Amino acid sequence: MANGRITIDELSEAIGERLDLYRAETAKKVFRATDKSIKRLVRRTKELAPRHSRQMNNRRQPGTFAGQIRGVTENGGVKGSKGTWYVGGSEYRLTHLLVHGHQLRQGGRAEGDDFLERSVDEVAKDYIREMEEALKDD
Repeated sequence: MANGRITIDELSEAIGERLDLYRAETAKKVFRATDKSIKRLVRRTKELAPRHSRQMNNRRQPGTFAGQIRGVTENGGVKGSKGTWYVGGSEYRLTHLLVHGHQLRQGGRAEGDDFLERSVDEVAKDYIREMEEALKDD
């Protein structure tokens, strides 16, 4: 390819190079958007998570559930990136009970808290917008 011109024989190679460059740039943008969104989701769920605490030796441990909320982003390259939200430690067992409610020991029922759904709804809108921007033609 001389002077910005290519021959017919070089056309497929030139197109392949441009597609590889586009794919690599797009994969980076997708990873950045996914990583940013997972971090925002973790931060938002920590803010909205219930702060009820357990009794342990008559000492209250406030915010133990929220403190265990984590997120990780895996870079899959051209196959796509994957963000995972989870609750670490032994507190992971509480997620279902806090979101969906549970039976109380003394009778009655504790209502669920939609903190996770609200957080996902907030972050998903921005994530979709960022993905559209990353994938649109520059």
